[in-house]
Amino acid sequence: MEKKARRNSADGTMALFFDQEWFDRQLAAHGKNRADLAARLGVNDAEIIDIWKDQREISPAEVAIIAEFLDQSRAEIASRCGVSTPSTSPLTAQHAQQDSTTEISPADRETALSNRLARIEGRLARLEQTLADIHAALVNRDSGQD
Repeated sequence: MEKKARRNSADGTMALFFDQEWFDRQLAAHGKNRADLAARLGVNDAEIIDIWKDQREISPAEVAIIAEFLDQSRAEIASRCGVSTPSTSPLTAQHAQQDSTTEISPADRETALSNRLARIEGRLARLEQTLADIHAALVNRDSGQD
């Protein structure tokens, strides 16, 4: 089987497809698996399989969630997903190393807020799914008692 082109962050080349092997290695290195990532993203098993098979595009919010989950930059995740441009401009290395007392530009502040909002949206989606699952379980339990 022919190898797919992958992004090498050192040389800046771009992945053409979802880098399954890299994501599997990252998950394993963090003691996590695809099911854990699916839960974090609020997607079902079929959707995570489609992501791995490069049959489902990753949204900008999902790039941010995966980056946080794997402790990677959004740019790295976007490139490993085969997304040509990260969802938002990542902070420069200089800004990333500055402490919280240093002022950042309005554009970087907007980026940081957008990323935070994406993480909140991801958590909200997971909470909504959990509530729906609990509701369904209660309805099933009550139906079985009749």
